[in-house]
Amino acid sequence: MAVVVLLAETVAAAAGSFAAQDCHTTPEGQYICVITGTIPIINPGDPGIKPPPGGEPAPLEYFKITIDPVVGECWYWSSIPGGLDSSDPANDATIIFTILSLPSCPGATGIPGTGPTIDELAWEVLRSFTLATPQPIFAPPDSGITGLATYLGHDPIAELDYSETLPGGIALVVKAFISEIDVDWGDGTGSNYLIDDLVGEPSAAISHSYDLKTCTPEYREEHPSGGLCHPTLEAYPVTITFNWVAGYEYDAGWVQLQDVELTQTTLYDVDEVVGIVTRP
Repeated sequence: MAVVVLLAETVAAAAGSFAAQDCHTTPEGQYICVITGTIPIINPGDPGIKPPPGGEPAPLEYFKITIDPVVGECWYWSSIPGGLDSSDPANDATIIFTILSLPSCPGATGIPGTGPTIDELAWEVLRSFTLATPQPIFAPPDSGITGLATYLGHDPIAELDYSETLPGGIALVVKAFISEIDVDWGDGTGSNYLIDDLVGEPSAAISHSYDLKTCTPEYREEHPSGGLCHPTLEAYPVTITFNWVAGYEYDAGWVQLQDVELTQTTLYDVDEVVGIVTRP
């Protein structure tokens, strides 16, 4: 005989029948099912464990493939966006073919220790969204001028704030936001800024002045003012990095996941304005 305690976040449908099943809420607010008898492999959609009070679990709508350490490549159902959406008829043939070709993942949604952890669910949500990469706006837009400031701006950036109620009625909230922006101006200097400094039209909040113009090799070698060019660069590689902080809130606690850095490099030409004295 085996006894398994299933906490609220891991309660799911179970296959087969049990000798006994006692589900109740503890004084601490945990919803617990104590099951005695033979514990079968739990697969999505099978009847069995009762949903916790306060509403049905989120529907297992998304069909996904993963690698199980025992059976290898296998499929499972999830309530987290990503994979194939079963509500879209265009995915029916692929889902049916996969079910016939691969095994289902053992214990994918139920048995503690074999199903996805809260960390894994949060990462799954995070991976299903696209975090913004830098797309800077320069002023002047085409090329800078030595001795004068070049300004940076950016269109509004969407942060991630996703929430879903898991079985048991506890909300999982996944968030991602930019904590810092790193700017490498391409001439050996760099600066750090906050997101509010960057978003909007180019302004003095983020600016830089270049000392040397950039030129082609031919210009540097053949033009009389080629010696005033940067010795190697045809344009400055301006590299901007968004430092995303990702984490989740679950059961009134905040857990920070691994930070994500997204980088974009833009080549920016810098010219020189030379005054010429003319005689009448």
